[in-house]
Amino acid sequence: MFVAGMEGTLMELAAAPETRFRYLVWFDYTRRAINEIQEGTLLAVPNFAGDSATVRYSVLEVAAILPVHYALQGGTSGYPGFVVEAARSASEDWETQETSATEETTKIHVVAIPTNLEIVEPTDGAATIGTEGNVGMVGAKVRILDTEYSNLIANCGIDRKHEKNLIVVGTMARDDKVEILLRVEELYRTHFAVFGFTGVGKSNLLSTVVSTVLTNSQDPLKIVFFDLLSEYTVLLLDELLDTKVHARILTIGRRTLPEGVFRHINGMPGAPSLDEAARQFGRYTLLPKGLARQKPIVDRALRDLIQQKKLAFFNEAQSLTVWDLFFTNAVGWAKDRRESKREQRHNMIKSVLRKAIPAGADYKTLTFSPDLARKLRAALEEAIDQTNGGEFKDDCVNHLAKLEDLERSTAESYAAGVSLDQMVADLNDQPTLALDRTGSQPA
Repeated sequence: MFVAGMEGTLMELAAAPETRFRYLVWFDYTRRAINEIQEGTLLAVPNFAGDSATVRYSVLEVAAILPVHYALQGGTSGYPGFVVEAARSASEDWETQETSATEETTKIHVVAIPTNLEIVEPTDGAATIGTEGNVGMVGAKVRILDTEYSNLIANCGIDRKHEKNLIVVGTMARDDKVEILLRVEELYRTHFAVFGFTGVGKSNLLSTVVSTVLTNSQDPLKIVFFDLLSEYTVLLLDELLDTKVHARILTIGRRTLPEGVFRHINGMPGAPSLDEAARQFGRYTLLPKGLARQKPIVDRALRDLIQQKKLAFFNEAQSLTVWDLFFTNAVGWAKDRRESKREQRHNMIKSVLRKAIPAGADYKTLTFSPDLARKLRAALEEAIDQTNGGEFKDDCVNHLAKLEDLERSTAESYAAGVSLDQMVADLNDQPTLALDRTGSQPA
C-alpha cells in the first residue's frame, strides 16, 4: 500500500476556504525524498474516524514542496561571514544525504490538500476506498501511496475489469505506471471543464482526450469545437485529415479566413494557387511553440486540408429565414418603442410580408433570394413612408440595411458555403463519425 522507507509526520491542520483544509507535513530530507515527492503525489494519514477494528487513512494530495534548512532560518540579516558559512554548510547537507537522513536541521515541508477520499483497512479483511469520514490526526505518520493504491484513488469508482468503453487519457506526473482512466459516455453526456493558468496545457490535454476518444470509442461521436482562439487546427490535424473521421473546419463568415484562402476554396476568379493559399493559411494559423521545428510538416498538412476541401464557412445568407429577420433578435430593431408602438410596428411588418410574399408561405423556413430581399426592402420602405411622418424609419434602419446586404450576398454562390440546415443534417447523420470545429482564423 505504501512506498517503503518514506514516512513523514502531520505537523499542522488548518482551515482553508478553497480546499476545506490545509495540511502541513514534514519529511526528513534526503535527495531521494525531494525527488520522489512531487506535486500531485498521494499521501495517506490515519484519521479520527478509525477505531480499534479499522484503520482509516485520509488521502491527501501534495500541493507544494519546500526543502528547509534550519541553520538558515535566521535569514541573511546576521554577520555576513557567519551567514555565508552557514549557507555553505547547508549546501553540503543537501548533497550528502542521498537515501538516509543524517541531519536533524534539514526537513522537507509539504503542503497537502484533502481528496475527500479515505482508505478503510480492517484488521480482518481487504482494504476498500470510500468517502472520507473525518480529518487526519495531527502527529500521525504520513506515508506515500504506492502505484497500486495511487491507481485505485486516481480511478476511484471505475471497474477496469468489467466496464466497457474506458480510455486511458494520460498518466500521473510522478508515476507513469498510474494510468488515468476516463468513461467515454461520461465525457460527452455530462458537463465538465478544464481549468488552469495560461500555458499549463489545457488545450493539449483536451486535444489528446479527443484524439483518444475518436480512436478508441465504440460508438459514433459528434464533436463540435467552438475554437475562439484558433488553437485546435494544428492540435487536431491528425484527426482532421483522418479518412475515418468526417471532419472539417467551419469558419464564421468570409473575413475569418485570409482572402486568398477564401477565394481558393470557393473557386472564385483570381483565386491564388493551392500552394499560395496554403502559405497564407499557415501564416494565420496558431502554431504551438513545441511544434516550431515541425513547421514544414504542419504547412504540408495545412495544404492537405485545403486540397481535401476540409475548409468551409458558415453562409448566413443561406441560413437566415424571414422569421429570423423580423421576429427574432437575429437583427435588432434600431430603436426601442413603448408597447403600443411595438404593436403598430408589428402590424406594419405583417402587412409588408403579406404584400411581398405569396400566401401560404412558411416564414420560419423561407430563406432569401435576391428577388425576395429586393421585394421586401421595397415594401418595407413604402410602408414606412405611409406611416405618420415616417415614424418607424429609425426603427427599421438595421432591417433595411440587412435586406440590402441579403440582396447582394444571396446573388453570390460559394462552393464552400454551408447553411445551418446543412450543419444540422451533418451532425444528425447517425452512421458517421464526425468532428466539426466551429471557430475562426484571425484575418
